[in-house]
Amino acid sequence: MEERLHLKGLNGLRAIAAISVVIAHIHLNGFMYNDRWPRWLGTYSVTIFFTLSGFLITYLLLTEKEKTTISIRKFYMRRILRIWPLYFAYLLIAIILIYIQTPEKLPGLLPCYLFFAANVPNILSTSLPYLGHYWSLGVEEQFYLFWPWLIKRPGNTFKVMMTFLCIFFTGRLIARFLYITYGYFIPINAFNHTRFDCMAVGGIGAYLCFTGNKFFRKVAVNKFTEVLCWLCFCLVFTNKYNISPFFNHDIISLMTLGLIMNLSFANRPVINLENRFFDLLGRISYGIYVIHPLVLIGLGKMLSQLHISRAWESFDFFFGALLITTGIAWLSHEFFEKRFLRLKDRFSVIKSSG
Repeated sequence: MEERLHLKGLNGLRAIAAISVVIAHIHLNGFMYNDRWPRWLGTYSVTIFFTLSGFLITYLLLTEKEKTTISIRKFYMRRILRIWPLYFAYLLIAIILIYIQTPEKLPGLLPCYLFFAANVPNILSTSLPYLGHYWSLGVEEQFYLFWPWLIKRPGNTFKVMMTFLCIFFTGRLIARFLYITYGYFIPINAFNHTRFDCMAVGGIGAYLCFTGNKFFRKVAVNKFTEVLCWLCFCLVFTNKYNISPFFNHDIISLMTLGLIMNLSFANRPVINLENRFFDLLGRISYGIYVIHPLVLIGLGKMLSQLHISRAWESFDFFFGALLITTGIAWLSHEFFEKRFLRLKDRFSVIKSSG
């Protein structure tokens, strides 16, 4: 049997990020809301996803580049077979529901969702019902329109990555200046929703790891770094994390990178996420993320009709949302997505166990 590239603990980190997004969005239905709720947990969890994605895909591309020439065609076929089936299946269900409820919203915004530009409606604060979370899927697909080409090109890959990150960071600075000085909100909102920098941080970390940079390994893989990263995430979960609006996501990206390095490459990480439970949740994390808004809205409407006490309503909503979302995501993975994942292997030069 062909050996697959396996980076320990990454499915566990995916699982934590996916469940965190669901927990963060539960309060939107009003059943669990209070002032101490970690209101930014969802957006920081998406940053974890972005950094993970940038790291893993860059690592796989570098491994492919070391053995042969990177096939851009095969790369995009892998992306299509992994992302598109569930993306468009859920989109179809959402479109049907929107057409029944508010058909006037569809004509102007629908192309953004069909062509992976769902971040545009979010930037303009006009996203469609059931599809507000699709912005991050659009951002990822946009990022990978050019990132593999940067890695494939001959020359100093690290220099190219750092140049891109510096240019993007400069754009963020200009957008922040325009917002503070003139009140122009759209440029800064565009950068907040188009977080190419988070994926680039993951990609740069993957390059330093893959090339065996000793200084990076020494700083990244040690117990102090791992504990510091976990403490940072504890602050996020307890609604105590806020360094600076400009740097918050950059710091979360660096903390995620620290956890990736320790979970995957430390001999004995402080917290080990390499087990069957986290592996299962990590494998279905894409489904959890895509499906959960519809579950939350449907379950919320059902519970509001039952006339039960507020405490039981909150309890049922919290655990019911997690169980139903996870169950549907598992069914989707086993009986729908796997059909395409088997085809995806045909286009994988370097196969990944995740």
